[in-house]
Amino acid sequence: MSGRTDKTQSAVDVLIKRSRELGRIPQKADLSEKELCFVKGVLGPFPRALEKAGLKERKKPVKKKR
Repeated sequence: MSGRTDKTQSAVDVLIKRSRELGRIPQKADLSEKELCFVKGVLGPFPRALEKAGLKERKKPVKKKR
């Protein structure tokens, strides 16, 4: 299980399962309110949750020109 707790793995599984059902990266609206609260409670903000589930790469910060 690569160091993940059962809750963390369950939250990741919810996102991966939904992704497979939809054939794309899930959005908040694709999850039930109960699923969304669980995922966000365990993994944090939704974009970070997608990253932790391996469904989305983290955006690189844009360097500001001076």
